Order: sequence, then structure tokens, then C-alpha cells
Amino acid sequence: MDKIKVLQIVPSLSLSNGVAAYLMNYYQKMDFSRFDTTILVLNDDNKGRYEAFEKCGCKIVELIKNESWGKYLKRINIFFKENHFDIVHCHAPNYGAFYMHYAKKNGVKIRILHSHANKYADTKINAIRNYLLFKIAVKKSNYYLACSNEAGKFLFGKKHFEIMNNAIDFAKYKFNVEKREELRKELNIAESFVIGEVGRFCPQKNQLFTIDIFNEIHKIKEDSKLILIGGGDLEEKINNKIKEYSLGDSAIVLGSKPNAYDYYNCFDAFLLPSTYEGLGIVLIEAQVNGLPSYTSIDRVPKLAKICPLLKFLDLDKGAKFWADYILNDKENTRKDYDEEINNSDFNIEKEAKKLEEYYLSFA
Repeated sequence: MDKIKVLQIVPSLSLSNGVAAYLMNYYQKMDFSRFDTTILVLNDDNKGRYEAFEKCGCKIVELIKNESWGKYLKRINIFFKENHFDIVHCHAPNYGAFYMHYAKKNGVKIRILHSHANKYADTKINAIRNYLLFKIAVKKSNYYLACSNEAGKFLFGKKHFEIMNNAIDFAKYKFNVEKREELRKELNIAESFVIGEVGRFCPQKNQLFTIDIFNEIHKIKEDSKLILIGGGDLEEKINNKIKEYSLGDSAIVLGSKPNAYDYYNCFDAFLLPSTYEGLGIVLIEAQVNGLPSYTSIDRVPKLAKICPLLKFLDLDKGAKFWADYILNDKENTRKDYDEEINNSDFNIEKEAKKLEEYYLSFA
């Protein structure tokens, strides 16, 4: 049987990009004898995952806008004229308005739009723009996937969509005491109470609020530490806020890490006070590691809770409330919930087969 030619359209392959992490988890477990995959990248800000995807047999193509919209759209059209794909799977609904249009125009029969979020954008002007672009992308696509029911309903409304869970390799994220001791020694935080957050530095992930929370915790627990892993536009503001609070070496900004999963081992609690999430895959990772985790109520889907370790708190109650809750949480200790986790829908071994079968159903 001929291989199915699949085009994945992603915003970025940076280490801190959630879509790239999602796709990497799947492609490390899929059977490549059945698929010929090209990954089209819209932003080359960071090539952190290029090598890993190439090792999975994927071809990477950059199609980045660096000219007028007229010339850029012409390049998109030429790309689809010169390259045949059986399936186009788009993870960027704003750009999907253009890519799905030209995919359809050039005869691609299977055009899958994938929803990874439940909000249009961080700012009002971008939200208005994306609202219009998302509508076009939905119209030009003919199959729909989402990482959660909330993300699906947000983008597709009453259209039929299927859930493709943000699954992970549980073995990679299981707690490792040797790795904990090694990293705590390396970071000079051996006896500290450590709070961590992993994610792109952007308003959505709300790291500035995380620093507010940590500042309140640090007033009470002076030996506490904050570790932020990621990269992005908010980095300068993050560093300035740390200086503003005079947190010094108590707040550690590590940047993007290819082995971010190792650092869960040296945390004692995990924070993700996002303003919105399609799911929040790092919350799944943290729970698998046994970490008490705290995220935003009504902003993050309840699907993210796979065991009692995850608590939902109200952003509107402020940093002091969050800090007091974390410090007074009687369940704020590392625990294993293997049965609940293994019975959840986030096992990559199972979900990778599901995506394979989904693609093969179009053959």
C-alpha cells in the first residue's frame, strides 16, 4: 500500500510551543511505514524540535510570511500546486483560513482543522481578527478535531468534531528521585520548597501572575524557590517583575529546555494560572509526576484533572488567595495515582494508534 501523504501545519517547532509538543508525543509512537509526513512551519523563531521530528522521518518546510500578503498567498498557492497531499492537518486556525482555502483549491480532499484553544487571542484586536479568520478556516475545512470538548465547541460550534487527546508517554514523566537530587544540587535548591511552571512566556500562560503568587508565598516561606521554564515575548517583563519584587536568586528563569520533563522531579508544586487553555497538557505531565498542581477555574477544561492532585482556583481572587491556598493545602504532597492516571485518556500508546486509524480511515 502506498504511504499516505500527510501535511501538518504548525505555528512553530520551538521547545515551548504546545502544539509542537503535542505532535512530537504522537510522532514518537506512530508507525512511519504507513505515512509520509511533511511539517509546514509558519514561524522560525526557534528550531528546538527540528532534529527530533527529522529523526521521526518527517520532512520540515518553512513557509514564513516575509513579504506582502499578495505575494505570500501566491507562494501558498504555488506550494499546493507543486506538492501533493492526501491529508492536510492544520493546527493554526488563523493561518488555516488561507492554507485550507488553497488546499481545497488544489484538490486536497481531506482537510482537518484542529482546535487547541478556547479563546481567539490575548488581545481584543487580535481576537477580532482571529474570529473572522477562524470562521473562514472552519468553512474551508471538512473534518474537525479538538483537544477537548470545550476547544471543539469553541471553534466548531454545532459541527461534528472528534476528540484527539493531548496524550503523553507516562514513563517519561514518572517521578525520578535520582533526577530530583541531581537537579536540585545543580540549581542549589536542595532543601527549598520549589514551585514550577512550564510553558511559553505569553499573556495566556500568565507567568506575571505566577510571580505575584510566588512573591506572597516567599514572604511566608523564605526558603521557597520559583522555577520558570519556557521562552517568548513576555521574558523581559518576567525578569523586570522579579527585580521589582527583589526576589533575586529565589526566582529562576531557565528558558526553554529540551528535557523540561526532567525538571518536574525537582518541583514540589506546579502552577498554571492560564487565562485560557484548550486543555493544558503540562497539567497532565505534572500529575503523572505526582505533583500537587493548581490552575484556573473556568479557564481550563475539567478534562485536565485526571487525579486528585489538580485543584482549580479563581483568578479573580488574586495572588494572596492562591498563595494561602497552596501553603495551607493539606494534600500538598507528592503522591502517585497510578490507577487513575493509567485509566485516563492520555496514554500516548493508545492515542497514537487512534490517530493512525483516523488517518487510515480516509485511505
